[in-house]
Amino acid sequence: MNSFDGINIHINGTEIPLINTDISAPILIKVTPVNDLEMQSINHPNALMKCEKWIIWRKNRFENKQLRRSNRRYKSDVEVQEELKNSIVILNGILERIKQGEIVHLGYLSAILRALLFWNSSKNYSPLLLRLANKKNLPLPLFALPAKENNIPDFFKNAKWIRMNIPTIRKNELAQEIIDLQEWLEQEFIVKPNAISESQKTNKEMIAQYANTMGGTHYDESVPNDIVIMKEYIVSQNNIFSSFLIQTGEVILALSKYVNEQLKKKE
Repeated sequence: MNSFDGINIHINGTEIPLINTDISAPILIKVTPVNDLEMQSINHPNALMKCEKWIIWRKNRFENKQLRRSNRRYKSDVEVQEELKNSIVILNGILERIKQGEIVHLGYLSAILRALLFWNSSKNYSPLLLRLANKKNLPLPLFALPAKENNIPDFFKNAKWIRMNIPTIRKNELAQEIIDLQEWLEQEFIVKPNAISESQKTNKEMIAQYANTMGGTHYDESVPNDIVIMKEYIVSQNNIFSSFLIQTGEVILALSKYVNEQLKKKE
């Protein structure tokens, strides 16, 4: 393998010889257009099949629930759909402010993401977006890298830097696949965590952790080391964790709009 000061250059998996290397023939690099309108995850023909496991999970989780307190009632369909519409307005407004440089709103972004997405084994958590997707057995498809070690190219496996799996609505990496939002939320936040942190938290846990400690829902006296470390890595003027929250927010905004539009349709 050709290298220069320990650096190897690859484009779409093809190694590019450096300038001090003899090249006897042109190097052909396969280029496949992947970022087009037809590849939106919410319109993908395989979305229902790829999300089936989590559609069933949502059905089992959110249907036939019993109230535990006599002094409460379930919200009507009109009320919960209004909550989703309000969440879309709030989420869009927060993202616009952050794009204008008001990073102070990251805590509020994490809080609304937590409200829309977070669950654990406790039935006390009933995230709005997942619950409403279940109303019409909807998939929540996005593009992301599959959580398989063998999908990491050989030249990345010994990398010392972070490899984060940021979701998208439009396919922008050849290795991305259609998966359900919940499958991505259950994936590890960092593929090679030992290079950065001893813990292995999931994407949903990192979102909740930020909201619970950094002002989204609480102001804790201490801050998790994971978040401290992530905020020290700067990419394109934003630290890595900020970029993670912002790009996740964009995907959740698109999925929330999709669910809202589907709920408007009559059976």
